[in-house]
Amino acid sequence: MSNKNKGDQKMKIINKIITAVVIVAFSFPALGNNKSDNTPSNDKTTNNEEVLKIKGDISNLSIDLTEAVIKLYDGNTLIETIKTNKAGKFQLNLLKDKQYMLEVCAENHLAKRIVLNTSVDEIIGKTPEFHPSLELISEKLVRGTDYSELDFPYAIVEYDETLEGFDFNKEYTAEMKKLEKEFIYEAYLITKRQMKAMKKRKSNNTRIQPEIVK
Repeated sequence: MSNKNKGDQKMKIINKIITAVVIVAFSFPALGNNKSDNTPSNDKTTNNEEVLKIKGDISNLSIDLTEAVIKLYDGNTLIETIKTNKAGKFQLNLLKDKQYMLEVCAENHLAKRIVLNTSVDEIIGKTPEFHPSLELISEKLVRGTDYSELDFPYAIVEYDETLEGFDFNKEYTAEMKKLEKEFIYEAYLITKRQMKAMKKRKSNNTRIQPEIVK
């Protein structure tokens, strides 16, 4: 596939992601809309009902990332910061009718963000649990590329009435995975070209070295 076709494919993926993010932002106005501490008690944002337990694990190519930093935002407000344990695991309890942003960071890796919408009519019985497994990408894998597009939320999590529980928006997550692969492949091609150029220069330097007369 030509570079032009690869670029066109990447733009199509990015456009789909932008569309999905815009839809989420308009569907759930709480995203980025912070309220003051004087919010009336009948407002949904004051609901203290625990509605979701997050029990996740963070890895890099199946290797657990210990002490990865997990930041939880309510809208734009940072409300909690924790670290993964020695097994790369973490746990958070989320409240009902919130629009959270979960940010996962680790040294020399690209951060990943997840939008968590906990709006649900009613949870009957045990508090639902959600078990995300997130694989962070090493910065080395995308070196040489402009990977700023990967700052989009990696996933959107919301209540699925069919499953009677919380789950990833599969279509959106699939597009983000495609985008990741596009950047990793682009970085691979850049590295391949650089190695080829270095090999050529080395070969040329070897040929032009003067013969040493003893």
